[in-house]
Amino acid sequence: MLESDETVTITDTTELLGDVTSLYLNQKFSDITLLVDDQKLYAHKVILAVRSKYFESILYEDPQNTNQTEITITDMPFDALRGLLKYIYTDTIDVDSTPQIFEFAHQHSLTDLQTTIVKKLKPLLNLKNICAVLNTANLYNLEELLVACYSFMDVYAPEVVTSDCFTDLSQKSMIQLLQRNSFTAPEIEIFKSVTKWCKINNVVEDLVIQCVRLSWMTAEDIVTTVWPSKLFDCEKLLQAIAEIVGAKTKTSPSRGFYLVGENLATAEHNAEVILGKNTSWLLTGDGNIRSKYAYHGIDGKSGIIVKLGTPCFVNHFKMRLWDGDTRSYSYYISVSLDQKNWRRVIDYSRIRCGSDQVLFFIQQMAQYIKIVGTQNTANEKSMIQLLQRNSFIVPEIEIFKSVAKWCKINNDVDDLVIQCVRLSSMTVVDIVTTVWPSKLFDCEKLLQAIAEIDETSTSRGFYLLGENIATAEHNAEVILGKNTSWLLTGDGNIGMKYAYHTIDGKSEIIVKLGTPCFVNHFKMRLWDGDNRSYSYYISVSLDQTYWRTVIDYSCICCGSDQVLFFSQQMAQYIKIVGTQNTANQDFHIISFEAYFKSDIPTMRNDIICPNYNVATVDKKAIVIEGEGECLSDLFDGSLDRTNCYHKIDHGHITIQLAQPYMISTMRFLLDDCSDARHYNYLVETSINYSDWEIAVDRRNENCSLWQNLHFEERAVVFIRITGTYDSLLDDFLMSHFECPSEMKNT
Repeated sequence: MLESDETVTITDTTELLGDVTSLYLNQKFSDITLLVDDQKLYAHKVILAVRSKYFESILYEDPQNTNQTEITITDMPFDALRGLLKYIYTDTIDVDSTPQIFEFAHQHSLTDLQTTIVKKLKPLLNLKNICAVLNTANLYNLEELLVACYSFMDVYAPEVVTSDCFTDLSQKSMIQLLQRNSFTAPEIEIFKSVTKWCKINNVVEDLVIQCVRLSWMTAEDIVTTVWPSKLFDCEKLLQAIAEIVGAKTKTSPSRGFYLVGENLATAEHNAEVILGKNTSWLLTGDGNIRSKYAYHGIDGKSGIIVKLGTPCFVNHFKMRLWDGDTRSYSYYISVSLDQKNWRRVIDYSRIRCGSDQVLFFIQQMAQYIKIVGTQNTANEKSMIQLLQRNSFIVPEIEIFKSVAKWCKINNDVDDLVIQCVRLSSMTVVDIVTTVWPSKLFDCEKLLQAIAEIDETSTSRGFYLLGENIATAEHNAEVILGKNTSWLLTGDGNIGMKYAYHTIDGKSEIIVKLGTPCFVNHFKMRLWDGDNRSYSYYISVSLDQTYWRTVIDYSCICCGSDQVLFFSQQMAQYIKIVGTQNTANQDFHIISFEAYFKSDIPTMRNDIICPNYNVATVDKKAIVIEGEGECLSDLFDGSLDRTNCYHKIDHGHITIQLAQPYMISTMRFLLDDCSDARHYNYLVETSINYSDWEIAVDRRNENCSLWQNLHFEERAVVFIRITGTYDSLLDDFLMSHFECPSEMKNT
């Protein structure tokens, strides 16, 4: 080792960068002096030339300057040149000098310099320089910088509109800014600042002032502040007031963000609770039914108010009411921009509600959300309403025990409450050992319930529509299996980040959902680092005692992405059992997701009937037999060349779909190479690569170009196409394949 000839490279640029920085305006080692406005700036030719094509041109390509030690710069002011040199030597920039540098770069078409300075400038934006930078970006059409400036100003709109630099905006910058719906400063503050801007800039035309949206002020603002300014005629002010009070439709959009699908009521978005008691838990998601809940007294005066970080459009609230017992609540919710003018968007003040509230309403622009409780009650009616809720997901046997106790304590003689217990959602053991001895139900009803178990019973559970519930955020966890830490994270890969179990008839992988939920859709990625196939089945359960198989591919070969649908089931446990791996004795899963979907595809025999091409790279179809430079081009490649072939009497072209599909059509393109060339062939299908079924037999027909095939619908994983005759040579050539066929007619 000591005598090795290997070269060892140690990279540490810290000291090098420091040395170059120390040469900035340093006369030591300087070999060129730049003269600007009778002032000198000391520099170094090689550094200037390496860092700037402009200096390379004037120092080394201009014969008059090659041997000079002093050069006069006439097309850039002193401060701008000094700032440019600072960037060249230190890779930092002075914001104050950027307008002149951009002007210089624009004059000399130095787009690389502009691009570099824009990237350096974006992180330096603040309330003191934002207006000047926006003016520069507009002047030189710097799109990337414009986007950064507007994003900053949208977030800090109230501060920007009252800042000292606001009046420095150019007319173009001012108009473009005020036309943005996402610039969410209060309209009255915009008016005040615009008025000041017009006065300072001696502007007489009304291009800027007309950008003020009068109908988004209050009537009081208009009559006390806008009217005395004489900047708008009375007709326009009356029109605005009519729009404010709802007498006329508003003609201008409100200012506010559309943050689609994102929870705005979080600390990350600067939201806070400004009124209420014990509110520190309300926006964190850490509340519980013991002490971590916000509240207010129901007295007609109190309420809970949430302030959003910025005015935003909202049309959906999610709220969990305290649900530690059977009580219910009534309430209403109002929204406002200023805490003066409130609009009620949810009115459940006379409706009993409990636990999770999922609320939708017509979109409103709001910064303040007021929640006011009007009733909290616990009585027989509340108990009935609670037990009738599918989302009240306590185990049914526990509900029965508590209801029986409730009936005894409350001396309940009628059966309105006890009849809310869903006997058929229990087990047979629960009914005969616990319910029957209680004598609260007659024997006829108990026998009926036993007959209905797993058939017509309505289970309790959530419908979390379209949301993956197999995540840590929903408290899901993997409770059985090996190397499972990656399974629910989406971070799995074909290296080592996969869950697995040994295929021995005993082992399995079990996912426990955070709460019982309705499911009808799984997405699962099997390890796909090579062309191996897996077989498996998936079962679901509420208690790990009674399991129902919802996917049975135990005798079907599958690979890579699995998109699975089945009839809806209520489940808390999901068991995945591998039955075969064509490469070894382990079953490997990279990722797993569970959903409830409202739009499910057409199914036959519990297998998807696709109306779209599933033989694509995106759908993880592969060519496992055949020759070609890039076999996947058979699906997505050019139609003008041979993408896959095999020799006549030697081999096949075999395609494997990721999972079984019900298929009755397919289409492929035979490569002609000659107008007279034709082929004979045979098409077979299989689900396990062992048992093959003929789909189309054209061994006695001369075929060329597009083949649009129809056959009896069947489950398909493998498609084997065997060429039996070629009129020109001994090759069977294909350019494209799809199934089902994307042509509706033959």
